[in-house]
Amino acid sequence: MKSIRFRHALKWLTATAALLVFPLAHAQWAYNDAYWHRGPWAAEKAQSSWMQTVQDSTPLWQLSIPGTHDSASTGYGGDAVQTQSLTISQQLTAGIRYLDFRCRLFDGSLQLHHGVVWLHKSCASGVADVAAFLRKHPSETVLIKVQQEHSSASDAEYQREFDKMVEPFSNVVWQGAGATKTPTLGQVRGKIVFIQRFNQWTRNVLSYNRFYHLDNYQMGTNWDLHSHWEAVKSQLSAFAQGREMEEWITHLVGSGGSFPYFVAGGRSSPNGGHLLTGLTTPGWSGSYPDFPRDDCFIGICSIFFKGLNELTAEYIEKHKPAYVGIIVADFPGPLLIDAIIKRNARTWKYNDTASAGEVFVYDNPYTHTVDYFAARSTGSYWYFPAACRAQPLRLRRPRGTRRSATCMNTGIPIAIRSTTSRRAGPATTPARGTGSRRTRRPMRTGITWVRRY
Repeated sequence: MKSIRFRHALKWLTATAALLVFPLAHAQWAYNDAYWHRGPWAAEKAQSSWMQTVQDSTPLWQLSIPGTHDSASTGYGGDAVQTQSLTISQQLTAGIRYLDFRCRLFDGSLQLHHGVVWLHKSCASGVADVAAFLRKHPSETVLIKVQQEHSSASDAEYQREFDKMVEPFSNVVWQGAGATKTPTLGQVRGKIVFIQRFNQWTRNVLSYNRFYHLDNYQMGTNWDLHSHWEAVKSQLSAFAQGREMEEWITHLVGSGGSFPYFVAGGRSSPNGGHLLTGLTTPGWSGSYPDFPRDDCFIGICSIFFKGLNELTAEYIEKHKPAYVGIIVADFPGPLLIDAIIKRNARTWKYNDTASAGEVFVYDNPYTHTVDYFAARSTGSYWYFPAACRAQPLRLRRPRGTRRSATCMNTGIPIAIRSTTSRRAGPATTPARGTGSRRTRRPMRTGITWVRRY
């Protein structure tokens, strides 16, 4: 009896020691880089031409688009005002396609402001940055929401100054709002699409009021963050359950009792660690259910804050809604931007069908890349598209290696179009009594590789 008790005590001590040495971080911190308060990330991770993978016929409002809030607020006014760490040009290179310009009419010109704080940049300078980007990347379009900030000019006066500012850029500004309020991507490639939050009833403009939007920005204290997340989560859940693709804008922002960097990243300082809520488990296990539990000791874990950017990127990647609309964020990082962009391509599934020109995305476990490709023809597919074209009828595995259904010397999965076959199952079947795998004769895959990053 004493021996059994001793063994139980030893197991308990071993488990306690393990908690001391190995804190329970793991997957709950996997989306830290959805928040970004640094300079531009590596060029190979840039998303400067991601719209080239989307068909011209796609309605603009059916795209999932990453955006920034107070896009020009990069530091003037301090932490209470700063909402971005990247310049407008750097944001566009990173994949941002919706910008928020708040312009004060002062002394005959429009100046970018965040509230009372002048951002030392004119609205025209911001538009020039976008125009320069589009000249280099004609496959893209950029939406710019303009609103009057810290001035009280009449709609007529503000419209007059706005038209004067835009006139030099007329060759890169989409001017088809009088003909259609629902343009396709092909109609606006290489163009700026202005969305006015002033004088919104002018006939030939796109009005901000046409959009449905979630903009629950008022924060009393830091402890309001989880309730803000629950509102965003409800919105994302509706998308995941098939909400109709309409003109949706979701804001991942908060102000008042919290700094923007905290709302976006849950951090104790712009580049610090995640802030503690002050609660622990198991005593408060039911509190803040989506916030991480970590730094555990003897079964007691601290509950940390987690920012809206991280929570949103994690939810999108986990539930993979087909559409999320325009998501506007402070300090968006590569993991959030990529998660939104990937919603513009279908996730390829085993034994599925494709339409000609349809774009798909695949998190490739063999090459550790995210692959985008377009189907050249309509039909059904057995397994997964691959870049290889001439697969052998029989794949022999070298002695001592694992069985594999990949193309020779590539590590990329085999794709077999099966529009003429009625047999179900994977693309490869085991050969009895051998250590090899036998593949049916493949037809042309019908796949065009678009890009890989």
